[in-house]
Amino acid sequence: MLPAGRSTSEKIGREEEICREFALQASRKFHWEDDAEVLDYVKEVGAQIVSRIPGTWYRYSFQVLRDSSVNAFAVPGGYVCVCEGLLAKLESVDELAGVLAHEVAHVEGNHYLLSQEKLSVVNVVALAAMILGAVAGGGQQAAAVGSLAYAAQTTLALQYSRDHEREADRTGIRLCQAAGFAPGGFVSLLQRLEKEARLDAGSLPPYLSTHPMPAERLFEVQSWIEASGFPSRIQSKPLGFDLARISAKLHVQGPKLVLAEQQVGTGKHCECGRAHFLLGYLHMKMGELGPARSSLEEALLLDPSEADYALYLARVYLLMGHLDEARNSLAGRCVSPANSAAMEVLCGDVAEEVGDREDALRHYLRAVVLNPDSFFAQRNLAMAYGRRGKTGKAYLHTALAEVCAGRRLQAVQYLRMALRELDPNGGEALSAREEIERLTGMDRNDDRRIKNSSLRRP
Repeated sequence: MLPAGRSTSEKIGREEEICREFALQASRKFHWEDDAEVLDYVKEVGAQIVSRIPGTWYRYSFQVLRDSSVNAFAVPGGYVCVCEGLLAKLESVDELAGVLAHEVAHVEGNHYLLSQEKLSVVNVVALAAMILGAVAGGGQQAAAVGSLAYAAQTTLALQYSRDHEREADRTGIRLCQAAGFAPGGFVSLLQRLEKEARLDAGSLPPYLSTHPMPAERLFEVQSWIEASGFPSRIQSKPLGFDLARISAKLHVQGPKLVLAEQQVGTGKHCECGRAHFLLGYLHMKMGELGPARSSLEEALLLDPSEADYALYLARVYLLMGHLDEARNSLAGRCVSPANSAAMEVLCGDVAEEVGDREDALRHYLRAVVLNPDSFFAQRNLAMAYGRRGKTGKAYLHTALAEVCAGRRLQAVQYLRMALRELDPNGGEALSAREEIERLTGMDRNDDRRIKNSSLRRP
């Protein structure tokens, strides 16, 4: 059901305008995460969920805020964001899928416009500012938002009615189940957060303020899950989830605490290759290449068939300048589809180091084809073009990398720079112009708002 008085296309169009304006404003105000293991994994899970929505009106974008707040939110039009503080709290990929599916369900149900019909006369810029202020909450990003229009009403910006929450619960459960995730993940997360909040009354997570789980709603959701015969929990824990959570915890809690925790876990499971791998990965992220190499070599010794272990060991060898070891680690390896783009990037990096530029470029191009929504792949392809003096292509793929990471104003700047270098009649220039229009909602003759932005040129 949609608000009365407007056609479906008008309502969807208004949501898209709000989404676009929010994304432009937020690209300056917030610190967006571009860590490959965090961002690409959230995008992967989000894409699995969205793929189960037949005929959706929206083009979804999943982003991660580098912020310690335990929060997540969806902006009308399909912009779904998760804070690293929430990622650090998750205990399973089912919980992540539950959060993303619930937020997607709010978007699909048009709950924002239904809840805020009284604000329908407020212009799009002001509505985006209201949402921006609401989601900043009390976390690290709040200070950056400052004084926004209609600030007194920001607490209303992402509040939904009880009926809308119930609808999102039902839809989220169905989406999780269809995408292969245990639908109880969302419930288990909220139960744990509420238990923590009861133990520390002064630390109510922001996510609970917009997604409360009273007893009657909890009972209802659990009844739906049990009646449907859905599994309560998926037993396997994907490696990508562990890497995303460790990276998020590293940013939120700091290296000392996370390293101590991981060392204890490895000590308890010293015969487990996965435990050594995660410790090695953590050392790599901290820049401690010697310990990283030792732990990753031990992991591969314990589980020689794990191609992902070899992939990260090769990355460490490459960072240490040991090219032969890196190539040997990669030789004959076949990684999981989720990591195939990462493998192509790494092979490209090795080819660059040995001077085979054509082979390197082929690998980077394949990485982008395999995962065009990867900041990591787009950025490395941009750098490769830059090293070859192909400035227009370098700017274009830098812009696409910035889009992947949620920095849309910066992307527009790079797209304009690309247009100054590309053949104006070529296909890439056409793509750049179309991307500018998609990101700003303005054609080439009506973009003064972006030109007058206080954002510095890259």
